[in-house]
Amino acid sequence: MRKAGENTEEFGHSKFDWFKRFIALSNGTPRLDTIAKVMARLDPNVLQRYFFQRMSDFILELLEIKKCMITIFENCLLQKEELPSQTGVFETVDKIPR
Repeated sequence: MRKAGENTEEFGHSKFDWFKRFIALSNGTPRLDTIAKVMARLDPNVLQRYFFQRMSDFILELLEIKKCMITIFENCLLQKEELPSQTGVFETVDKIPR
C-alpha cells in the first residue's frame, strides 16, 4: 500500500508543468522530505481561513456570472414575445446588441 506522501510526490511530478506557472522549480519537483517539511510549517488555521476566503470569493464570482446570465436572458425575453426554444436561446443571446 502506498503512503500518502508518495502520492503527493507523484502528484507533484505529474503536474510539474502546471506548478512551474506559479513557482520557480529550477531543481525539479521537491522530494518527499521537502514537501513534508513545508507542510509541517503551515498553520492549519491560517490555511483554513485562506481556503474559506478563496471559496467565498469564487462563489461570489459565480453568483455575479449567474446574475449577468439572468439579465441577458431577461433582455432576450423583452425583445421577443415568445420564449426561445432551448436550442434557440444561444442564437437569441448572440443577437443582443452590445
